[in-house]
Amino acid sequence: DLSILKAQSIPNKDRIADIKIHTEEELTKYYNKGFRIFAVDLKLEGDKLILGKDEPQISMKDLESWMDEYGDTYVVLRTTEEGDELLTKVKNEYPYLRNRLIPEIKKFEHFFSLSFRGFKNMILDITQDQYTEKQIIDFLQMHPYFGVLLNQEQINTPLPKKLEEIGVDTYVYSKDNILKRRSLKKKHIFGIYTN
Repeated sequence: DLSILKAQSIPNKDRIADIKIHTEEELTKYYNKGFRIFAVDLKLEGDKLILGKDEPQISMKDLESWMDEYGDTYVVLRTTEEGDELLTKVKNEYPYLRNRLIPEIKKFEHFFSLSFRGFKNMILDITQDQYTEKQIIDFLQMHPYFGVLLNQEQINTPLPKKLEEIGVDTYVYSKDNILKRRSLKKKHIFGIYTN
């Protein structure tokens, strides 16, 4: 239930660390800077779930150990696959982490299959402008999300304010500094992905 996640007091929920170097040390470095939500790239190599597009990489098993040690963390899982098989594999192999893993999805239909499989929180990436504003609003009014990732052009449209009005947190890729975050808040952007 989205209300459960929204009710949780996640420190610095408005800042998601966009991890480029996939190591436990890098995760810990961002954790020590106050981040509690981390965005990582997920892929399958053979039958192993791996985090990272390039070297260095860590396994999902390593991430599990790290998340066990840092119990107040959440991880946004990004994948380039068209289907949901990879995220289904994550859910099947790590079912108890399901409420702390947040799939980042690009298509509405992924919401249905992933929520059916038990993922309660997702980030909808609409940076490719694949839907109209009306389609986005209509869908999000019926189906709760943890957040929506926007592109730079979408910041200057009425969409962020409309999403804020229906209780959906909006995120955008940005540098992490207080002045930039204040500027984005004035444009109804809740938070940032940053590295």
